[in-house]
Amino acid sequence: MPKLQATKPQDTLDSRTFQQFVNQVFFFTWWVRIQEKMSALPYRRQIVLVAGAMALGSIARIWAQTRPGNWDFYQWVNTSNAVIQGQDPYTIYGYNYPPPWVMILALFNNVTSSDASFRFLIALLMIAVDIGIAYLLLKRGYSLAAAVFSLSPILIAISGQHQQVDGITVFLALSGMVLAGLAKGATLTRYDWGAVLLLGASLSFKPVFLVFPIWLAFRPGPWRRRVFYLVAPGGVLLLAVATAFVAYPADAVVGRIFFHQGMNDSPLLQTFAPHQITPWLIEHGFSKIIFLTLLISAGLLFRKLRPFELALIYSVSALTFSWAFANQYMASSMAAVAIFLNLGLFLWFLLGSLYVMGDVNTLGIPFITPIQQNVVFDYVWIGQDLFPWLLMGWVLMVLSLFKKSRHMIPSEEVRAREDS
Repeated sequence: MPKLQATKPQDTLDSRTFQQFVNQVFFFTWWVRIQEKMSALPYRRQIVLVAGAMALGSIARIWAQTRPGNWDFYQWVNTSNAVIQGQDPYTIYGYNYPPPWVMILALFNNVTSSDASFRFLIALLMIAVDIGIAYLLLKRGYSLAAAVFSLSPILIAISGQHQQVDGITVFLALSGMVLAGLAKGATLTRYDWGAVLLLGASLSFKPVFLVFPIWLAFRPGPWRRRVFYLVAPGGVLLLAVATAFVAYPADAVVGRIFFHQGMNDSPLLQTFAPHQITPWLIEHGFSKIIFLTLLISAGLLFRKLRPFELALIYSVSALTFSWAFANQYMASSMAAVAIFLNLGLFLWFLLGSLYVMGDVNTLGIPFITPIQQNVVFDYVWIGQDLFPWLLMGWVLMVLSLFKKSRHMIPSEEVRAREDS
């Protein structure tokens, strides 16, 4: 009697097909495979590809800085002039960042002869910072993400036309986390000290990563190291802020840096809270309470990730739960989006790129402007317009974590270096 061949039940095949569909469409497993194939190329070829992307991106950034500046650029002009003339930028112009950035602006202003040359010098600094971030991604094994990061319209707009400081904060924080990943043993090492100094420097330009030390304290490890990462970066920030007390009133400096309201429009509350009470909730500080509660809690979900990947995830989480939105905030998450791409983050990236390319006050590309005006709202509403896709992307990132997705794991070479 001939043997009967075993066949798999149809419902099992259907279940597997559906799972593959979900993975491809929602979790972008095809993106992971492309990243792995690109990372498997000879390193020199990866360098050439990323360098080519960065060269094109740099040319685009140089073009973008020829576009008219916005309010922030003229704030840089006014505050740097105030420093040069011995005036108080915090009181007169409402400057609301720690001192290092305005000191760099004053230096640039002092060595340039016009707004155009001042703007060009800032653009060169931002290009150098973006090249630095792309290099960190490349060394981490994320060469495809480095290329996408380099060519991102969002970064071309923010680094070139807008000229905001977010890229510097991300570069310093990621550099610090490279060192944090090398720290081993029960005692503090030079890598720990380097990591907290760089993270503190990041906070001293703009406190994008202000809650991140709490995330680091959640990570498994010796209590001494966890407390050190919790406290020391904030200490560096306070020292940086205190340097301004020498020349400017302490109450004005502290008030502007730590109690600046910003847009305070909370896309999260605008989306989920009843519109009748949303203004009251925002006015009474509930948007900030919700932001801190959700962001700190999210750190527990990702606490077992390596420091570098943890910082990337933090950048997306902070933007998702933020109590305010301005278009420069998108830049701080772009490195993470390029790595952890999924359906939600892709739609956020697509619509965000459409906004900055079409908006007449940003890149204002003529043939894109009519499309942008009919797809995404203008500046006041863009945060709420993009929020559902950002939230969807964040939820898919959480699910990827529990699925043990290869999204969350750096290259084998990096793992070997950090685990040795």
